[in-house]
Amino acid sequence: MTNNTLLKFETKELKSLLAAKYFIKNEQVEIVNRSKRFSFDDSFVFKNKNFDCGYHAVDIGRSKIYNDLLRSTDLEFHSSPSTRSLVFNNKKYDRGYDVALLEKDFSLKNKNRFNGKFLKNLERIYGSDFISFAIENISQSYAQNKLWIQDRLSDEIILTNIYPWFFPYTDDDKAGNLNSIRPHFHNKMIQDNLVMYPKHASFGSIAHALETNLKNFISSVANAEYEFASLDDNGKITVEDNTVHVLPIDYLDIATRFNLEYPHFNISNFYLVSVVLENEINFKDHEILVGDKNYYIDRVSSTDSLSGNKTVTAIQFECESLIELSEDILVDNLKAFSDRFLEDAKWSGYNIKKVPLKRYNTDGISEKCQNIVNFVELMNPQVIVLNRNFNFENLSESVENLISRIQEII
Repeated sequence: MTNNTLLKFETKELKSLLAAKYFIKNEQVEIVNRSKRFSFDDSFVFKNKNFDCGYHAVDIGRSKIYNDLLRSTDLEFHSSPSTRSLVFNNKKYDRGYDVALLEKDFSLKNKNRFNGKFLKNLERIYGSDFISFAIENISQSYAQNKLWIQDRLSDEIILTNIYPWFFPYTDDDKAGNLNSIRPHFHNKMIQDNLVMYPKHASFGSIAHALETNLKNFISSVANAEYEFASLDDNGKITVEDNTVHVLPIDYLDIATRFNLEYPHFNISNFYLVSVVLENEINFKDHEILVGDKNYYIDRVSSTDSLSGNKTVTAIQFECESLIELSEDILVDNLKAFSDRFLEDAKWSGYNIKKVPLKRYNTDGISEKCQNIVNFVELMNPQVIVLNRNFNFENLSESVENLISRIQEII
């Protein structure tokens, strides 16, 4: 590309703003004022309390580029040790709980119940009974893992995000890395991780701060509706001279039209239930992960806790189900959890947002995704795909990956 090439982001979503901020000093940049109607990076206000669309703590050390971009805004961030509790078997545990606590409910005896290296290693360390429970109960409490079980995927896949997070600490498995298929930044059971979060606002304030920083580079268009790239019958996208376009694509549409493989998926129902409380509660965790079939809940969190507030008067439940839930059934279930695990939490009001999610069969998913991205970018050398994964990605990795791809082109 020439020195006067324009880097044009065709949307104003958070990922675009962050990448634009990175290149602003050395490149000509334009950001088109198009936004999604709903994004998990958004925040909102309910009954004078800030809520995010899900848990959005920023892991310090996960991506230096991402962390530095956030700190380059005018926002003040609160940093704190990451704290996580777990709920399963209708009991609450601290992250990295002692294996002796597990022994109260599960025998640690290896009964040689399983085949395969991964599960045999787990049952040798944690006992066969708990491995059975993890598969039949904890995994089954999560919609995605439940679908993986139905699809008969590998043991490593069906225990993704279950092992090691819900497992106890033991000297026989200090690192918690027996599952090598999908290593995670938080895999180590007792590693001290720091997180940061806007001190006086919500996660959505990051996008607002970036918009202010980049206001001279944001252009208006007649149609501000969010748009995917438009490909003609030959796979070509209309581009401008001396311009690299960064834009989102519709994977399913492209796969269907150009005979590319797309993974099988199911639609689940995701419910975001934001609760304002009448009273302060003792909520010391950043998040509670819930792997219990008694509850529809996947996670409980509080922006009050993340921002360092001493008083917690709002909580949020992330819930997912393969069947549609009525409001009464959902709220009654959450209140039952609240009564048992959130001491003296009196609800003042709640807000429910429902979003359909695609849950994929992950067999060969990375290759299928990359093949579609490669098709678009090879057919269109002036185009960079913004959404480089089927699933919603953690911004720490996705922003860094996008920046790396832009650097390859310009």
